[in-house]
Amino acid sequence: MSNIRNDRVFVSVNEAQEMILSAASAESVNTTFLLSGEPGIAKTAIAMDVARIASAQDGIERRLVYIDCPTADIADLGVPVPDPDTKTTRLYPNEIFGFHEMGPDADGYTGVPGVIVLDEFSKGSLPVQNMLHPLLNPVGGYRRLGAQLLHPKTIVILTGNLGSDGVGDNIKAHTRNRVTEIHVRKATVEEFLAYAMGAGVNPMLGAWLSQDPRPFRSYLDPGAEDYDTETLMMIHNPTAKSANKNMAVCTPRSFMMASDILNAAEDSGLSEKLIEAQLIGTIGATAARVFMAFRSIGQHLPSPAQIVADPLGTPVPENIAAQIILGFQAPAWMTQGVGGLPVPKSRMDVVARIDAYFKYIARMVPEQQAVFVNCVKHAKDNAEKQNKTTDMSKLWGVMITTKSFQQWAIDNSFMF
Repeated sequence: MSNIRNDRVFVSVNEAQEMILSAASAESVNTTFLLSGEPGIAKTAIAMDVARIASAQDGIERRLVYIDCPTADIADLGVPVPDPDTKTTRLYPNEIFGFHEMGPDADGYTGVPGVIVLDEFSKGSLPVQNMLHPLLNPVGGYRRLGAQLLHPKTIVILTGNLGSDGVGDNIKAHTRNRVTEIHVRKATVEEFLAYAMGAGVNPMLGAWLSQDPRPFRSYLDPGAEDYDTETLMMIHNPTAKSANKNMAVCTPRSFMMASDILNAAEDSGLSEKLIEAQLIGTIGATAARVFMAFRSIGQHLPSPAQIVADPLGTPVPENIAAQIILGFQAPAWMTQGVGGLPVPKSRMDVVARIDAYFKYIARMVPEQQAVFVNCVKHAKDNAEKQNKTTDMSKLWGVMITTKSFQQWAIDNSFMF
């Protein structure tokens, strides 16, 4: 995937967040960022996570303010209130956003800094955009809403789609000149899985994507016009003449929704027909059909309970895709109560499961053995970038202390 398209440099989700956090370290945050990119690629998630990470980095608790601009009306933001003494009016911000707690008052109290996310700003009505305009540029060291000044360390982030996405974005030239636009690309499948494993992505879905990266291609890729029909039907494709222009498509957002559907369906025993019906409405008919065909492979795999009980005697599937599915499933059942196994009660329970799995995968080719290790490691690395502690980062911390992993790492050092 090229990072330069039509003279624009596209960055990853993590790179965009890194740039924002760099600017946020200043005593006065004067840069306003506009995150532009395809639908569903985690632009809003980047922006909202900044509040947590920035607060942890410099020890200043920032208030998160989220405004969904397309659904907002100017009356939602604030109302003018008359002052009979001065015979003037003053804009009183809506209490729900907390602007009144983010800036100096009559006694000079500076308030708390905020992270203000103006989501889909470029789809907001012109009156709403105009009312929010004073938030974009500090004047005299302060951003403001109406007459309410905001803490100088307040971060303002706008999100929107690309003009070529064809979803109705419009920002005036004078607005664009007040912001720093960052073009965010769609994640690669490796980047998505590194995040999603830590967020509990459905193992079967993760295994399929690791083998079929087509849903993470982009209509902006050089040569995208030559992609096969199935690929073009899976992805957001505003150049389509009919097909999937307004249908469900594959994005990081829709895949996390699909994961929730699959996890809930598996817990409740929902039928394959009803699972497929939901997936068609979430990731589209083409992707749902291809995934369900892949899923059928996994219906006859040995259960985690079998592997733990008899790692040397439980059959190893010959099908490579089936082995990959096992690799993606393993991290979940080592930390959770799934696959016929209870929730582990102690660190020793987790160690026992790790030891059993390394005995089991010893009968696979080394590259297939590495699927499990890479799943956990990549998810751990991504959690560290986000200053998060997840089940995968905890699992990695336990795994590297086990003799079974240490011996495996020595035997397979050529892969790292």
